[in-house]
Amino acid sequence: MADEPWRANFPVCTDPVSKLQHLIIWQKPIEDARAELGVLPTMCHVVGMDRKGQHRKFTISVAEYRTALLSPKHMIEANTIRGPSGVLVDHTGEALR
Repeated sequence: MADEPWRANFPVCTDPVSKLQHLIIWQKPIEDARAELGVLPTMCHVVGMDRKGQHRKFTISVAEYRTALLSPKHMIEANTIRGPSGVLVDHTGEALR
């Protein structure tokens, strides 16, 4: 049986300062000072990568992150990235010489 391709859904959010879209790779809610009263966090820190490959950390609302997380349109499929163990490969999986 052939291997099924790996599929991963990454949320894409817009940095409020630079107005660039970023592929979010890490998210952490900002704890509310009133947490002992049962107040849920409303903002979160995220780290994302833009189209040029630059990583940025910025703050967005948890609601915006969850909306982006549930969006099915940012799916990455990796089924052709294969090569012999221990060699560098290009985006098609061919070994670099």
